[in-house]
Amino acid sequence: MANLLKKHRQLRGTAASTYRKALFSIFGEKELPYIQSTDDHNVIATWKASPQEQIKKSESLHREVNHSTESENEDDEDEEAFINEEE
Repeated sequence: MANLLKKHRQLRGTAASTYRKALFSIFGEKELPYIQSTDDHNVIATWKASPQEQIKKSESLHREVNHSTESENEDDEDEEAFINEEE
């Protein structure tokens, strides 16, 4: 039983690390302000209520990320087509 718990913790840590790396590779540190889950609840509430976070909440989280294009113009065209499909 102890081995199962140890393996579960290891897999959970690996998954969390993978998610963090993916988020930071997409959004970068400038777009994701640093906050710790161990921070005081008042600090977290202030962070959530900040204008920067309110703007992000109103934006769609579902957007196409296309890293295989050769030019920026091609990527912009794909993004416009994707946005039009959502509407």
